[in-house]
Amino acid sequence: MDPQSRNAILESVERLSGEGMAVLYTTHYMEEAERLCDRIAIIDEGRIQAEGTRPCSTSTTTGPG
Repeated sequence: MDPQSRNAILESVERLSGEGMAVLYTTHYMEEAERLCDRIAIIDEGRIQAEGTRPCSTSTTTGPG
């Protein structure tokens, strides 16, 4: 998507979150996740591989099992 559309979407998500709405946001960019999210989960092959809260980043979970 173009930069202006991306910024508009990010601003909308920040506004909704700031109003107390829960938002599920998926991205491949960690800087976006860190900017927008209170909690972050890394998912690979349908399983949570790591999760955590900002600013602590993520802690690894146990491997597949």
